[in-house]
Amino acid sequence: MNVHKNVILQALEDNNFSQNIKDVDKRFDTVVEKAGYWWETTLHTTGKIVVSDKTRSFAEVVSSMVKQKSPLGVFFVEHTGMDKYLQIPILFRMPDAPNTDCKVLPDHVTINHNKKVITITEIKTIFDYTHENFLTQAKAYNYATQLSF
Repeated sequence: MNVHKNVILQALEDNNFSQNIKDVDKRFDTVVEKAGYWWETTLHTTGKIVVSDKTRSFAEVVSSMVKQKSPLGVFFVEHTGMDKYLQIPILFRMPDAPNTDCKVLPDHVTINHNKKVITITEIKTIFDYTHENFLTQAKAYNYATQLSF
């Protein structure tokens, strides 16, 4: 890191970063320490998306509203004897085409072990659910093909 010290210090100066630390060596050490923590944290986020606190807070509010006030809220209620999966891949072969591999990725799958029932739900978002506009959007987003497989 010391090899790039002058470049880093110039970048800090150009961006008015950590200007409250007047001692140049102390400023460099402080930023390198913070960068090391950031780098270690970043390494542990493999497969995850890092979001700001503001975005996380907004997502929590939306999640809470969906669970409590939306018709979709029923998909988030836990019940004994039921397993729920979100976007779980299901692989299968058609009986009349045994050499054809198929895959679906439904939005929600509920397995009710008590009733021995599996419910697959595909949630589609439409902006206008009048009859005419639903058909237009179903065609535009290829819902008919998605639902047929």
